[in-house]
Amino acid sequence: MKSFLSFLSLLALAVAKCPSDWFSDGDGMCYKIFTDLLLEPKASESCESLGGSLVMIKNAFTEAALYSQKSSTNVIWIGINCRGSQITNCYYEDGTQLTANSYNNFYPGYPDVNKGLCTYMVLSGASAGKWYNIDCNNIPFGYACQKNEDSFTSCPPGYTLRGDNCYKVLVDALSYSDAEQVCATSCGHITSIGTNDENNYVMQLAQNSSDSSMFARIGPKYNGNRYCNPCGVNCCDSVTYSNFAHPNTDLGDCVGIALTNDLVPQGNWMNTYCDKPMLSVCKTEVNMYPCQAPSVPTSNPHSTPSYTSCSSPQYYDNNGTVHSPTKAMNTPCTYIISVKKGYQAAITFKQFNFHGEKTTTLELYNDILDRTPFKTLRYTDNPVNQIFISQEESMKVIFTSLSNSVASWSFDFGPEFTAYSPTPAALGTGCNAGLLSAPGTITSPNYPNYYPDNTNCHYQLTAGANKRIYLYFSDVRTESWDVIDVYDGATTNSPHLGSLSGFFPSNTNFTSSGAFMLVTFVSDGQVSYNGFAAEFTAV
Repeated sequence: MKSFLSFLSLLALAVAKCPSDWFSDGDGMCYKIFTDLLLEPKASESCESLGGSLVMIKNAFTEAALYSQKSSTNVIWIGINCRGSQITNCYYEDGTQLTANSYNNFYPGYPDVNKGLCTYMVLSGASAGKWYNIDCNNIPFGYACQKNEDSFTSCPPGYTLRGDNCYKVLVDALSYSDAEQVCATSCGHITSIGTNDENNYVMQLAQNSSDSSMFARIGPKYNGNRYCNPCGVNCCDSVTYSNFAHPNTDLGDCVGIALTNDLVPQGNWMNTYCDKPMLSVCKTEVNMYPCQAPSVPTSNPHSTPSYTSCSSPQYYDNNGTVHSPTKAMNTPCTYIISVKKGYQAAITFKQFNFHGEKTTTLELYNDILDRTPFKTLRYTDNPVNQIFISQEESMKVIFTSLSNSVASWSFDFGPEFTAYSPTPAALGTGCNAGLLSAPGTITSPNYPNYYPDNTNCHYQLTAGANKRIYLYFSDVRTESWDVIDVYDGATTNSPHLGSLSGFFPSNTNFTSSGAFMLVTFVSDGQVSYNGFAAEFTAV
């Protein structure tokens, strides 16, 4: 116990070279426990994708550092595989063979390849720190990765390093909430500004990225009481530095930094509307990337999701991941997906293999009470990376297999699009009319007459299975602040294909990479024009 406390003291004094969400035991390696439940081969692939490997425990200090971490998972994969039931038959993840003198903490009677070739470690309870063998493809566990501390990239791709922070300009015009979501994918937020020097740096960075923008969005946002920099859900990082020219929340609760000397001197701040699409600047700390949020399904209180059995029905809320049962079932397994009111439930398959079994199916239903599926998936299908969207706030998924083999599948689930304040559906225009099947035409409300102020339209286009969407704009005439955005997928989180505003030539077109495309049109409360018209077809 004394040596363990001494180790923790040394660890606390060590110079931190690992990102803040990783830890070190002072051996030049960084470690992180992931709570995503994966089979061992997938866990190993996940660590490799980060430039590392499953953790290779070669001394008691590394082991103690692992089980001293507070984690919501109780069991993790470690990087040891055994080919026989002796220590010398076991190998580290890098292929190095263990010797009789190698450190190990196998539970008495292990290694035991009759249990399986892979190794997991218990993190809590009486068996904390002990190692056990199990089949590599039996049960998904959490896992721990290790990575050389010198191999971490200082900044995410596309970011510029300045001091202890990384910055990136989002040149596409985005609302505050959309820009914050994009920044979060690189472990950051819309930039805070703490000094005059940083203010000048952010201004110049944005100026170098745009020849036409008058302002760039920065982080401060008024919450009704004070200005806060973004820092997460229900979080306020109070603004301690400001450079307002004329603070006035009647102009909006969000803030932009002037890039020109038109309205106010460049570098000064002005209030802006949060839903106004504009150039934005992201900021993240060095060595924060890559970041990975756990995607563990949240269960309804009256059902506990299980990966090993089929205690139907299983309830999942909001977003997460659903895995196939890890042993053969002869009764249907039912999964109920529900998302927040006003959204549609959507799932995207990450893995799908029925091993050629003709009796195995996955049926997707629009609602709990539906008796007819809107999609039935069989062994001949390959839905990986495809998105399936219900017409309701819930989706029922029924897995049926009469085979003795174990099917392998998993899907992510969540709401179909981020919240927005819609314009009432405009008959015949496609605006907020739900899913629109190709071929068809979409227009701004009232086209060819002037569209209303404060228009907010979503046009959800689909081409059908194994097809793509070709979108052709025959007319675009909008005020420069009124923006059409096109996304390569069903949500505003999908890749952004482009923005249109002002007057565009009639041959402007876009092609999706899959069966879905989302078009949004947002106007402000001032000047309006004729709007736009576009045709879409399946190709």
